[in-house]
Amino acid sequence: RDANYIGKDSFDIVPNGVAIPERSANLIRNSDKKIINLAFWGNMSYYPNVKAALYLADLYSDLEKGKYKLHIIGAQPNKKIQALNSRDGIIIHGYVENLNSLLFNMDLAVFPIFDGSGLQNKVLEAFALNIPVITTNIVLDSMPRLKQYAMAANNKEGFRYYIESFDACKDFTEHENGSAVQVLREHYNWDLINTIIGSK
Repeated sequence: RDANYIGKDSFDIVPNGVAIPERSANLIRNSDKKIINLAFWGNMSYYPNVKAALYLADLYSDLEKGKYKLHIIGAQPNKKIQALNSRDGIIIHGYVENLNSLLFNMDLAVFPIFDGSGLQNKVLEAFALNIPVITTNIVLDSMPRLKQYAMAANNKEGFRYYIESFDACKDFTEHENGSAVQVLREHYNWDLINTIIGSK
């Protein structure tokens, strides 16, 4: 349909990109660590993010007490999100100046996104930091090159299964075909994308 508006001229599709930091989250995690930090982040004035955060908070209440902490990170959290801060084990961070410095301490990135479309930058950011990702097929379908490096869950049972089976010593971002960071460097690296744009 959109091709009718573009015409016959050649064009390039420029993907979203991500800055890949020199350091990454602590991949070799301490197996004796008592708390597993779950993280969700995004613009908290955006309805799909609000819905996902509330969904995750509801799921969190079913997890083993004292084993997990849930961190919800993002600017402009509404009253429903702020109210979650009173629940034991849930931390509402709001806007964070240096997001990576906080995410370095996270163990799992959990994104129960069921609304909205397009490539989710938060997922690219998690992969760039080597944080294992659990998200929905709706999200993963927008990034087929990275799909094999994430854990796909489409209901509470699926999310709970992957959270509870998480092995602190295993690197979920590695795969027999390479790593998520390798894919980012080849296809979603801002330096590469800027070079392509500059050559046109």
